[in-house]
Amino acid sequence: MKKVSTYSLFLTLVLTFALYPNEGSGAVIKGYVYDKINGESLIGASIYLKENKAGSTTNIAGYFIIQGLREGKYTVVVSYIGYKPYEQTVTIKENQETNLRIDLEPSSFKTEEVVIYGDSISPSENCMEKVFRNLNFHLIKSTASQK
Repeated sequence: MKKVSTYSLFLTLVLTFALYPNEGSGAVIKGYVYDKINGESLIGASIYLKENKAGSTTNIAGYFIIQGLREGKYTVVVSYIGYKPYEQTVTIKENQETNLRIDLEPSSFKTEEVVIYGDSISPSENCMEKVFRNLNFHLIKSTASQK
């Protein structure tokens, strides 16, 4: 029984590597995305390649990796809410590893003056308002007239 399971495991491994010989091969683009001003890593930044729509997002350390690429020229596009979009053209060769450090610049926008209006109600006033709203005045009037 032990020989059968050893042979079946061996056969499974051989067939797996025979069927998928190029798995994991190809060029790699990897790197980190940071805030240009304070140097903090940006978590969840989106990175994609225009030419083949491959992409990734940064992890908690600001790290990303895009694997299995063919030789060629790629436009790396990085976007993150509150930052200016970033583009960089990268030329890679087969099985090459390209490391990038991307510093995103915060974006700012001007707006008109914002005015907020509101009324303040104390919790006790709010509670009494709810009580009066739920009262049935016809029932109170008929009950009072019966006495």
